[in-house]
Amino acid sequence: MATHSKSDNSKVASQRARLIKAQASLKELELSVKNGQMAPISGMVRVWESRIGGCRSKILGLPTRLAPLVVGCSNIAEVKTLLERHIHECLDELAIGPSVVIPDADVEVSADAESVGMGGQAP
Repeated sequence: MATHSKSDNSKVASQRARLIKAQASLKELELSVKNGQMAPISGMVRVWESRIGGCRSKILGLPTRLAPLVVGCSNIAEVKTLLERHIHECLDELAIGPSVVIPDADVEVSADAESVGMGGQAP
């Protein structure tokens, strides 16, 4: 029969405490993701790449779309209104709507959690 010294018992207790702490931390992280307080970085990167790409495409298309419309404007105020409307359309591509589904994470971030960053915690 093997005998255990106080040192061995202390090491086992220490390792057990570390395991319990790690398991609790993992559960807290999983709960934060489930509650939309945190999101996986890879999912957030894909969401923002898509949004920025869409906005970029719309911005690059502005000259072609607006040139014929601007020619038909009779004054500067009309041109300004036209440009503002189309610029806001482009920027809307970046705005977070009512919710964003993070791919491969089973997470949906609601509009009230817009401050969730690139895999970080909400302030």
